[in-house]
Amino acid sequence: MPTCGRVTHFNETSRNLYWRYTAKVRPPSLRDHLSMAVKRSLMPGVQVTPGYAWNEIVLATRSPDARSQIRSLLELLSRSVTIEDDADCSHALGVHTLFNPDVEDTSGAKTYIGEVASDAKYTGHVWSAGQLADLMADFVDSHPLYSQASRITCPPSSNDGFNTSGLAYRMAQRVSNLLGLPFVSMSGSQREARKNKRRINDCSDVIGTFEVTDHVSGDTVLVVDDLYGHGCTINEATRALRVSRCKRVLALSGSKDASGCQGLPPHIDKWPNWVPAESRKPAGDLPFK
Repeated sequence: MPTCGRVTHFNETSRNLYWRYTAKVRPPSLRDHLSMAVKRSLMPGVQVTPGYAWNEIVLATRSPDARSQIRSLLELLSRSVTIEDDADCSHALGVHTLFNPDVEDTSGAKTYIGEVASDAKYTGHVWSAGQLADLMADFVDSHPLYSQASRITCPPSSNDGFNTSGLAYRMAQRVSNLLGLPFVSMSGSQREARKNKRRINDCSDVIGTFEVTDHVSGDTVLVVDDLYGHGCTINEATRALRVSRCKRVLALSGSKDASGCQGLPPHIDKWPNWVPAESRKPAGDLPFK
């Protein structure tokens, strides 16, 4: 199970035109991975180092322009989930459920993102799928590294082995249309939904099966997926893209299985809800292909 968590909070101090940001990360085991991801994302001249505490990342700069970029990125990382997998950077907009100790039923309470993702995945509602894709486009626009993506793709469908069908494809197509990113074709052998194997994190039905059929050499490719489980699909898509000499792989999922995640608030009303940007067109304006 991949490690996942988030920036829980951060503070800013300044002295003699030198700004310092201290971000708290949970779980602490995610700190080094998140430090590298942050360093890749920010402009040159920003120092990113581990803090004195075991769960701290320290960012420092003398550039006024870097200040707003740092604050925007840390705010984004506090609203989303960071996942440590094989991609250069991997995030999810939220998690499916959150454990709520005030509720006797400990199965968990659904989050806003979880509701939208489940509605899109299992009931086939076009509006929910469009809403999720719009939120993804907002994330890419706001993230300094993700906004540098030059192409977009999604994993092959488990139904037919191609990435030209299914929810992930429709979402990737919408994000592609919104951001003007060319779509990359990816194929793979037909996968079976073997729940028993998923429980023990067995990826044998996926490993070595994906293949990129378009030219991506030297490109930064954004991989869009709907729901993130054990990471088998994203890791295999990353492998296939790197075999094709992709420069960088950035993964973005609609929602992550909450198991294995730490740093999440215990109460559902404390989880920051995503709201689509007002400038984003309604879901119906860009139909899925």
